[in-house]
Amino acid sequence: MSGETEAPRERARDVVTVECTSCQTAHHLLVGMRLSWCCWCSSMSLAPVDEPREVAAPERKVAFEIDHEQAVKRLRAACRRRFFKPRDLRPARLAERLRKAWVPSWLVDCRLRGSWRAELGYDYEVVSHVEHYKSGRWRSEEVRETRVDWEPRLGTMDQCFENEAVPAWRLRHRLGDLLQGLTGEEGVPVDGSELDEAPVLLPDLTPSEVWQDARQGVLARLRERLIEACGAQHLQWLAVDDSPAERNWTLQLHPLWTTWYLAEDGRVVGLFLDGRSGRLIGDVLSAPRRARRWALGFALAAAGCFGLGATVDEMFIALGFVLAGLAGAVAIASLDEPE
Repeated sequence: MSGETEAPRERARDVVTVECTSCQTAHHLLVGMRLSWCCWCSSMSLAPVDEPREVAAPERKVAFEIDHEQAVKRLRAACRRRFFKPRDLRPARLAERLRKAWVPSWLVDCRLRGSWRAELGYDYEVVSHVEHYKSGRWRSEEVRETRVDWEPRLGTMDQCFENEAVPAWRLRHRLGDLLQGLTGEEGVPVDGSELDEAPVLLPDLTPSEVWQDARQGVLARLRERLIEACGAQHLQWLAVDDSPAERNWTLQLHPLWTTWYLAEDGRVVGLFLDGRSGRLIGDVLSAPRRARRWALGFALAAAGCFGLGATVDEMFIALGFVLAGLAGAVAIASLDEPE
C-alpha cells in the first residue's frame, strides 16, 4: 500500500436516487423499485434527485441471515413487551411495512509506522501471613494477593491492520452498535443482482471524515498486540508518534430490516432488525394516556366498591382493595415509556 486509496467510484446507470427531505438520507433504488418511506426516519417525504452524484461502488456485503418470517416473529415478540401500547403497534401493521435495506460502512486496511511509548502492567503474586487468635491460641493464615508492577516501555512499530469497520452515515447513532463485533471476514464480494431486492442507503461520510473513528479502533487493536508482544497483562496508557498512515478503503453493505409505527402522540417511530442476528434496534413505546385512562377507571371502581362495602356488604371492601391495587399497577406501568 502507498498513500490513501479510496473505493472505486461510479455513476449510477440503472438506478435512481431519492432523498428524504426530512433527514436528507439518500437511497439508491433499482429502476422500477418503489419506496414509500425513508428507511431511516420513516418519513414519507421522498424526492427524486435530478442529478445523481458519483458514489462509491460497494465491493463487499454481509448476507441476510434473518428471513422475512423470522423478522416478523421477532417483531411479534417485541410487541408483547407492552400491555398498553399504541394502537398502531401491531405485528400485522409492522409486517406490512417491513422491508429490507442495505446500510453502508467503510472498511479500511492501514499500515502504522513510527514509535510508541506506553506504561505496561505485569501481575505478580505477594504471599503474606496474618495471625488470628482463635480457640485460645494464635493461628497463622497464608494470604495470597495479586499486584501489578507498572513499567514504562517504548519501541518502534511497523504494523498492518485489516478490515477496521466504521459507519459511513451521519445518522449512525440511530443504529448504535450495528457494527459491533463485525469484521471484514463476514463480508463477501458483491454481485449486482443480489442487491436488486432492497434499497441501498448511500454513504454520506467520506473516508477522510471517518478516519479518526477508524484510527481509534486501530489503536485499540495495537494495544492488544503490544500487551501480547511484551508479555504484559495490562496497559495503562499509550502514546503513538506515527507517520501518515497508508490506507486502503472498501465500501461494505450491511443487512437491515426496517419498519415503523405511529406512537400515541402521532410521532413516526422506526424499528430496525439486524439482518445478521435479528437483534431489535429502536424503542417499543407504551401508550401512557391509555394506561392512565384504565388506571382512572380502576380507581373509580375501587371507590364505588368501598362505598358499597360501607353500606351493603363488607365483601365489596376486599374487591375495592383489589381494584385499587390494579389502578396503582397500571399507573406505574404508564410511567416506564423510554425516552
